[in-house]
Parts: sequence; C-alpha cells; structure tokens
Amino acid sequence: MTSTARGDDAPPFTLSQEAQILKRSMMRELIAVTARPGIISFAGGLPAPECLPVRAWGDCMAETLAEDGPLALQYGPPYPPLQTAIARLMAGRGVTVDPEQVFITSGCQQGLHIAGRLLMDAGSVAVIDEAVFPGVRQAFGGPAHLLRTVSSDVDRGLDLAELEAALRQEPRPRALVVVPDFHNPLGRSLDDADRDQVVALAREAGVALVEDDPYSLLRFEGQAPLPLLQRAPERTIYLGSFSKLVAPALRAGWLIAPPGLTDKLRVIKESVDLETSAFIQRGLARFLDGGYLDDHLALVRRTYQARCALMQEALTAHFPAGSRWTRPEGGMFIWAELPEGVDTLALLPAMVDQGVAYIPGAAFTPGGAARAMRLNFSNAAPDRIVEGIALLGEALGRVLGG
Repeated sequence: MTSTARGDDAPPFTLSQEAQILKRSMMRELIAVTARPGIISFAGGLPAPECLPVRAWGDCMAETLAEDGPLALQYGPPYPPLQTAIARLMAGRGVTVDPEQVFITSGCQQGLHIAGRLLMDAGSVAVIDEAVFPGVRQAFGGPAHLLRTVSSDVDRGLDLAELEAALRQEPRPRALVVVPDFHNPLGRSLDDADRDQVVALAREAGVALVEDDPYSLLRFEGQAPLPLLQRAPERTIYLGSFSKLVAPALRAGWLIAPPGLTDKLRVIKESVDLETSAFIQRGLARFLDGGYLDDHLALVRRTYQARCALMQEALTAHFPAGSRWTRPEGGMFIWAELPEGVDTLALLPAMVDQGVAYIPGAAFTPGGAARAMRLNFSNAAPDRIVEGIALLGEALGRVLGG
C-alpha cells in the first residue's frame, strides 16, 4: 500500500485524510520569512522584550526548585495552588468559578484543540469570524468538519445580523468561537450590548460558546465588559493564556467549562500530552501568589498604550488618504485597510527587502482581505515604529502613484 501524498518524498504507506491535506498556516510561513535579523517587524504577536519578567520569573523558578525539589520535575496533574490563583484572577474579571473548574492547558492553542475535540463530530459545523487567527481554523476546521464564517470589519466589528443567520442555517452548528476582547487580527472588542446579543443568539441556537480570551487583561483604556463566561456559564468554554500575559515560552494556559465536563476534558488532554509541565505550573503559582503579575501587567499596559498611540500617529502621518484602521483599547494589534489598488500580500516581499514586515490580511481571511494588513505594536521599540510605518507609507504611496 502506498501513500496518496504526491511528490518524490511520499512515504510507502497511507497517510490519514487529515495529514494529506495539512498545510502550515500562511501566517506561520510568513513570520518565518519576516524574522530576518535587523528587520522592523510588525508581524508576530510578540510581547515587548524589555517587559518580559526575567528576574521575577527566575526567582519564582529558583524557589520552585529549592522548595519543591523533585516534585517540580516529575509528571504532575493540575496544580491546586495554580487553579486557585487562576480562579482569583477570573474573580477580578467579574467571574466566580470553583478552582476545580479550572483546567490547565499547554497554551491557548491546545485549549482550542481540546474544545474542538470535545464538541465536533464528522460533518459538524462551527461558526467563526471570517477574519480569524489561523489556529482557530486548525482547531475547528478538521477534514470532516465544516466552518461557517461571519464577516466583520474595521467599523462594525462582528456582523450580528449575519451571525444570527449563520446560527439558524442548516445544518445547525455545534460551536460558536468568539474573541470578544482585542480580536486577533482586528484589534476590536465587543461592547456589553453586543455580548448580550451574542449570548442570546447562542442560547436560541443551542450552541456552545467558545470564548477565546488571551488578551483581555492587556486593556490599557476604557472599561472592561464582563466576559461571555459570566453571562452564559452554562454553555461557555473559556480559554485563557499566560503566553500574552507573562511570556510565550511558558506554553501554559487554562480552560473553564461547565461543571461535569472535567473527566472528558482530562481524557482528551491525556491523549495529547498527558499533563502540562509541573515545573511551569508551580512556578506560575508562585508568580501569581507573589503579586508579580499585577506589577508586570502595569508595566505592560503602560508600554503598549504608548506604542499603540505612537503607531496611530504614524499611520495618520504616513499612510495614504482613504486608509482606515482600528483603534484598539488594548491587546497587541491594529488592523489597517488600504485604498483600492493595494495587494498587501504581493507587496510584502519588497517591504521585507526594505527592512519592514507585517502580516497581510490574506493570512487571516483566505481568498479575501487583499487590501488589509495586521500590524503588531507591542514588540517594536518606539523609534522602530516610527521608522517602519514611514517606510510602509512611502511604499504604499508609490504603489498608488502618489
């Protein structure tokens, strides 16, 4: 028996249907291309390197080794002090959960995959944003799953009328995946009224809500609306992550689901990686219990607020007339839409050669968003933001004949 995969390097056996169609996301491919040394990169969703809590994290890990010894380096189930600390963190967001409801994951992406396996069967439908982080498509759009998309844009965010129609369409969906705070890639957030409507539509349709929420604690302006989890705890699977809050390399996050699903979640998790690192869990518990997170987030919010404002000013000064962009109150991203005549994917190689990079809209909206780009404001130093946006503006002016 031979593989149905094509090419001279095809293995002499049959691959699964999923393996045959798997492709790395365009975004990951582009980030690899744009990660050249010295480039001004607005591409990745990276924290400010100078904000990473190197000393505090080092202290927490040293204490973990000194006080917990071999236990920290063994296999370890969900660590109760970390579950309790996360429950306190959620209480600060206005949500009361039992620590036993807090399920520890190896990052938000694993949480998406666990939720997808929990909810989706062959032929099942999930409703997602048209412009969405590719990991959502990977988690809910397997070879036997169907994705139904709902449009959103710079001005209105999620189109709730279109969402209502998508939820009523046959076959009825199993899951609705929503990023209500500082959406990746749009940078937009749903207000209280929109959240209430999303919950009402989900209840009417009988679907599970998957609340993908890695960014809400990065708010630096405005009032934080309550999470979907607080509004509809009976049907919401909530996903949080320490990758954006503390450091990406920790690969740790959490999932909160309605009571009664713990055993099923545990089995799915065990089939993937058995357990999240006991060493990281114990270190995170110390980081949260020691009050380090509050001081760290205060620094992060100040830094991101200043960089976001600086990028907005630079966009106003350098981008061509007719451009528009989101004005986020937190998170890491600005979504810019450009005048007719610009193809941001086609433009990218020339911009990388000139020393600046972004992610084109096509990476988030297959077959669409040709005039859009996602810009990360958190990672670049202020002078690099000004320089990079100016370079982009000059190039766009040349493309448009300005």
